[in-house]
Amino acid sequence: VIMTHPAQEKAMQQALDELTHLTVVKEIGNFVRVEA
Repeated sequence: VIMTHPAQEKAMQQALDELTHLTVVKEIGNFVRVEA
């Protein structure tokens, strides 16, 4: 997942949770936050 705009932590966690339920996603190994 590449974020191109600011997002609230809750929204990002929800997106990651939804991704884990996709049949094509085996696992999410890492999550890296880059803030400028």
